Parts: sequence; structure tokens; C-alpha cells
Amino acid sequence: MRPTRRTVRRLVIALMIAAGPLPWAAVFGAGLYLRSPLYHARVERELSAFFHLPTRVGQITPLSLRQRLLTDVEIFLPDAAGQPRLDARIASCKLARWVSSDQPGMHDLEIYGGRLDLSPASWAKGDFDQMEASLRHDYRRVRLNEVRIFSSAVRWGREDFELLLGGAGGTITFVGGDEEPDGLADLSATTLNGTPADVHITALFDPLTERSLADAHANGLVRRFDLDTGKQAIPLAQFRLDPLMDGPVDRGRFRGRLEYVARRPGQVERFTLRDAQLTDVDLSQVTRPLPGGPIPGTLNLDVRELSVEDGCVARLHFAGDLIELDLPAALRAARAPLRLDGRVTLHVDDFDLAPGPIRSLKVTGRGGPFDLAQLSALWPDRPGGGLVHGQADLQLAKLLITDGRLTALEADITAPPSADLKGQTIDRSLLSGLYEKMTGGPLKADLPEQVAWRKLGLHVADDGPVSLRLIGIGGVGGAAAITLLVPKRLPYVGMTDIPIDVPAPANPIAITELADLIARPFEPIPLLSVSRQIRERLTSAPTTQPDHH
Repeated sequence: MRPTRRTVRRLVIALMIAAGPLPWAAVFGAGLYLRSPLYHARVERELSAFFHLPTRVGQITPLSLRQRLLTDVEIFLPDAAGQPRLDARIASCKLARWVSSDQPGMHDLEIYGGRLDLSPASWAKGDFDQMEASLRHDYRRVRLNEVRIFSSAVRWGREDFELLLGGAGGTITFVGGDEEPDGLADLSATTLNGTPADVHITALFDPLTERSLADAHANGLVRRFDLDTGKQAIPLAQFRLDPLMDGPVDRGRFRGRLEYVARRPGQVERFTLRDAQLTDVDLSQVTRPLPGGPIPGTLNLDVRELSVEDGCVARLHFAGDLIELDLPAALRAARAPLRLDGRVTLHVDDFDLAPGPIRSLKVTGRGGPFDLAQLSALWPDRPGGGLVHGQADLQLAKLLITDGRLTALEADITAPPSADLKGQTIDRSLLSGLYEKMTGGPLKADLPEQVAWRKLGLHVADDGPVSLRLIGIGGVGGAAAITLLVPKRLPYVGMTDIPIDVPAPANPIAITELADLIARPFEPIPLLSVSRQIRERLTSAPTTQPDHH
């Protein structure tokens, strides 16, 4: 015969009476206490003391004697009196569950609807250090095994800048032994500033024991940080870089992987961009803060590696296309001791630059119009010291540099026939010097200071690492370097211009200074002023406080 409900209830009451009233009273009293305002205030005090930041909790629901459910948790930066600054809420979550872990004696923390808000616009001096210090704890001491995050967000912004990662989730675990465990964060986000994205973040940081607090204060919290945007390219406009770049950044797309390694004893601070792609980037928009910027042009790059060590560019390795690059601005930014006007479009098969001579450069392309006076000035040992004046175009079939040595060059410099010869001249001193060099005797013709030319063409090829060979391809009547118009008096005609084809020099031309420039060791480019400028824009307080809701 099965017992009735009444029988079961009577049996439970009898057992309670037999066991005595004290244990049941203790359980009942504990339940009342865990739901009391007194316990609520105690939890807020303990959390505030743990984080060293004012913490507020909306509601606490006990799940058992050792498990809790907290709702509407908020963490603030403090004012001078230690009270929460309502305009500086740095973290919050809709729901937090403190539950038993699979590891004996440990707990797990589950966070739902969390938000980490790094908004320097509302911060005072030292607030970032205080926020970072709030995370410096030995989490094993509070028996925390793992943090699981669901449907959360991370925001870094100010009144004119915002970077918001949404749909964030993942885990934070503590590994590496019981005495000095490391924190390992593995997070993913599904949106960047509201645009669908596939962002993956991993970070290794020091949760810190008492033994390592002093060292951590000097070295920082994060030891390593990796960010991977996945296969989906993100529009640069979504990064909202306008205030950092002194103007709009609304063209181009980006994907890639960023690695950060913090400075430690015997180890430099290093940022590395790997396996990145930049597509259809307006170069002038992203080079405004650089020395010599902005640099007009369009950029399509496959960045194999860009390393910045202790604030200096230590390696740059990429392939891609530079379209309509403004050459004077690019030479200024590269601190090259050259002046050369014009624009170039280059296809770079490989460019590898690190401290020391250029490791590798493989380029084809075209450019122009170039100032022939600037081009001829690059020939340091030109006979007579004169110049060629006018404009010409360049077709670069091949340029190879390996370990600081010119190994191959094939290019054509041409100026087509023109009805308007204005500005198309060659200095008599250069013409006389070339004539004497080729014939061994002086030029006896009575020529003006500047002689006009009609057509020009040179094929330039390497003749070893320190010299070039010139082949004429510009003569009107044959394979000449230039067609001159020499004034001459003819019977029955009077003064007229006679076209004369001048061949290119037969001997190789030394390019010692250019070879020295190619072989010059690359020195790391300091970006400290740029990074300091960016940090100041991100962290400086604005003139007016933003409205926080």
C-alpha cells in the first residue's frame, strides 16, 4: 500500500521534531539573512573593497548557501569622497551567477549582458590606473576558477570617438599553477560599432599574487594581447578613426591580426600586425599624423608583418599596390634626401625592411610626369654639370634590390614629340660635355645657352650594382637618346631649326650616390610622437562633459 501525502508530511514533521529545532532554525535564519538589506549592504561593501571601486547591486538571490544570483551590478569610478561618480560607470551586467565549479572547492562566475565602458571623456587624471588596479587580484584566493561571459559588450570611447565590440562572449580562466596563476581570456564578438564582424580576442594577463604586485605595478596588467578580425573585411569607417587622423576616414577595408607583447625584464614592448589586408584605402586620410604627411594615393596592401618595438618601426614586410602615390610627400615621409616631383603607381611583389640595408624590394610600375631637371640632377658625374629641362614619363619594367644592392633594373624614360616645345631644352654645358665625352674633342658649334629638343627616350638598365647603361630610344630618325633642334642659317631659307639625333653615352654611368642611398642601413622609425598624440586625443578630457544615460 502506497503512503498518502498526509502520511509523508507527518513523517517529515516527526523527523524534524526528532532532530531538534536548531538546525532548521539555522537554515531558515540563514535564508532570511541572505535576503535581508543587511546582507545586501555587506555584499556591496565587500565587492567595493575587492575592486577598490564603488559597486552597486540591484538584487541578490541566494541559490544555495554557497551560490548567489546578482542582478543589475554596476561598478563606478569614485569621486574625491569615495562615492560613485554616476557619469563614470565603467562596468555593469544585467545578471551574474556565482556557482559551484567542477573543480572541488572552487566557484565559477557567469556574466550575462555585461558591459565594460572605457570612456576617457569622463575620466580624471589617474582613473585608468585606478581601473587597471581594480583587476589586480589573486583570484585563486577567492576560489574563482573560471569566468564565463555571455552577450556582453566592450566600449572604448569619448565624445568624438567610439569603438564598440558587441555580442561578446567567452571565458577567462586561470592557468599556470596554484602559486602564480596567469589569467587567460578567450573572447569573441559578433559586431564592431554595430557592423557584423567576426572578432576574436585572446589575452594573457597577471591576476597577481601578493608576491608580484610591485613588479606588476611597473610592468602593467596585460602580458600579451591578440586580436583577429577573421576573414570578413571591416570598413575603416567603422573604426571611427576621424579624430585620430585629423579628418574623415571613410574609404577602405581592413582585416588582419594584431599582437601585443608587453614590456618585461629583458623583453621589449612590441606591437605586430600580421596577415593583414588593407583594400582601397585613401592614403591621405590615414597618413595625416605622420611626419611629412598627408601622402596622397590609394593603397591596397597585404601586410605580412609590421612590427613596432618600444615605439619604433622595427620591421615592415608587405606586398601590394600603391596607386597614384604622390612622390614628394612619400619621399618626405621616408626622410629620403631626394626631391622628385610626380606621381607613381607601383606594384610591389615584395618589400622587406628591417634594421640594416633593405632586405628585399621587387617592384614594377609607371609614373609621371617627372621633371627632367630633377631626374638629370640624380646623375652626379654628368659632363658639364648642366641639366635637361622638360617633362617625361616612366615605365618601370623591373626593379630588384637584395640586401642593400641593386641587382636588376629595366625602365624607359620617354617624352613624346610635342608641337609646343616650351620648356623642352637642354643646357649647352651638358650638351658640350656629352659631345666631348663621346668624341674626345670639343663641340665647336655656336649654340645658345639652352638648346630645344623635340623628342627624348632612354632605356635604363643596370650594369652592376653601382652603374647604369643608357640606350637611346627617342630619336626621330633612329635609336637616339634625344632629338635636338639646333638653330642654323640655310641658303634661301634663313634661320631655321635642324633636327639632330644625339645617341646615348656608350659607357656605363656611375650611380655611386644612389647606390650608397640604397645600401644605407635602415634605422627604426620612431613613432613615439604619433602614439603620444593619439594617446592624448584618447585620454584628454574634453571641454564639455558628454551626457550619460
